[in-house]
Amino acid sequence: MTRVLRLILLVAVMLGVLSATAMAAPPADLNVLAAYYPDKTPVFISFRTDDAFIGTLDALLQRVNAAVPDANIPPLVAALDEAIADSDLFEGGDFQSVVRSWLGDVASVGVLSLDTAFDEDRSNDDNVPFLFAAQITDRAAAETFWDTTLLNNPNNNEYERSTEGDYTIYVPQTSSRAEGVVAVGDDVVFVSNLREALPLGGMGGLAASETFTSTLALLPEPDYNLTGYFNLGGALRKIFTMPEFRSQPGMDMFQSLFDELPAQALGATILDDRSLTLDIAQPYGAIMERMSAMGFDVTLAGPVDPAFAERIPNGTPLVIHSTGIANAYRQLIQSMNVQMDMLEGDEAEQMREELERGLSQLRVAVRAATGLDLDEQLIPALDGDYALYLGLNAGLADAQSMMDIMRQLPVEFGIVLEVSDPAVIDGLVNGLVETVKAIPEEQGVTISIAEDTIGGNTVQVVTIEVEDLPFPIELVIGGDGEVFFLGTPAAARASLNPDGGLLADPQYREASTYMLSNSSAVLYMASNGLQPLVNLVAAEGGSIGARNAQEFAAVLSLLSSSSISASYEDGVSRARMVWTLPE
Repeated sequence: MTRVLRLILLVAVMLGVLSATAMAAPPADLNVLAAYYPDKTPVFISFRTDDAFIGTLDALLQRVNAAVPDANIPPLVAALDEAIADSDLFEGGDFQSVVRSWLGDVASVGVLSLDTAFDEDRSNDDNVPFLFAAQITDRAAAETFWDTTLLNNPNNNEYERSTEGDYTIYVPQTSSRAEGVVAVGDDVVFVSNLREALPLGGMGGLAASETFTSTLALLPEPDYNLTGYFNLGGALRKIFTMPEFRSQPGMDMFQSLFDELPAQALGATILDDRSLTLDIAQPYGAIMERMSAMGFDVTLAGPVDPAFAERIPNGTPLVIHSTGIANAYRQLIQSMNVQMDMLEGDEAEQMREELERGLSQLRVAVRAATGLDLDEQLIPALDGDYALYLGLNAGLADAQSMMDIMRQLPVEFGIVLEVSDPAVIDGLVNGLVETVKAIPEEQGVTISIAEDTIGGNTVQVVTIEVEDLPFPIELVIGGDGEVFFLGTPAAARASLNPDGGLLADPQYREASTYMLSNSSAVLYMASNGLQPLVNLVAAEGGSIGARNAQEFAAVLSLLSSSSISASYEDGVSRARMVWTLPE
């Protein structure tokens, strides 16, 4: 395939992979070219190619370029113009006159079948059929472009032009080493690696597929700049029927899951002009029913309580907030038991005994450390929210050297567990304190425990002093009847005596507006609380430290807040990733 042909495909894919904001399109409009693809197409991606898209994308790339000058990202339109000029095929031409003159507003690319990729014949792996399709607005201009590129190219004239039905097609000559075939119609152009993959005989069935349309309809936003559709159950079944997998115990049972494996939809856009957003949606009802019939526990984690974020300090930059520790533990145990039941012979019995022995040792350890029964007391009390969070010591903001940094513990962190039984909190606190007291003394290390009061709650403060460490490490162990806490003193004061917490944090409020409703898990990151890291990086010293600090500061200048959220609701799992740029 010629250099220009590769260029056009590369530009089209690049325009699709990165999303812009102007005039995002509903999934139905974005996927009009699905009508040319077979109904069993396993991978299908559609994206905008209009001028508004290119202009907004260019503005986004230049914003990155301004923050990170070393990126050297040229203006997108100028780069496209330069590529056309470098081809030496279109004298005086530019992207607007050579390509935009015929290229429409939407393009799609799909893998039509994965059969050859996963059969036992390795020699045909390069023959996985793909099809690129793009709307065109001027057939004559499109044919002129492809004539020049493939027929009148002094460096490459290995193609032959012919007419088939309503299409002008460009096919490599029999003796040619050129790759790819092209077909131009009245309102569409196709590019494929295989002649037989061109849909010249009529429309395909993907656009009319109920699976395709209903899966895309699960995406939460009305408009996107890119959508993807992935229906990979058949491909995965082929993988697991390959010889290296067929011989594994229990594979027959797992192979049957692929019959129920749902298709998945992906959508990319920008919300409110600065929040780069990627959504993923998938129906899970059928596969959950199948797994339940196989003996697996398919109980899903419940949604988090947004108010629990009050127990996370205002300004914390890194947070994991989720629910269902108890549910995850029960599912892990049951899953391991189901898998043990699939095994046979002496090896299976040995693995089963090792599992039981490990669980027994865990139960004994929990009982010894906390006085609680793992299965009857501790686990049932942990069905609520929990959060793990990490921040930086405020003193780092004024640090000028590594010596300044090492005057204090550089991080603040906390683990907060909602516990339904206050007696379990007491057991955890008392058990951990007794465990710390039982730690054998080591030369140069001193451990002391003292009581303190935070928010009216009695807590235990463990102080660890290490001879070679210029500051003591202090950890708080405590609770308030509703939560158990382990972490640094500053974090404890926020978690055990909440006063707004993250709910009062402007960056968290910003991020929470884009999180999925009824999320069962949330990961959050913000730039303000990470700013002290610039000083930490600069503390490397010299030109390297200064350069790395500058680059890290540049990255932070492109971030206001970011989040990943996931929900399970009405038989649909959704995940959303958001990166919000500063205003």
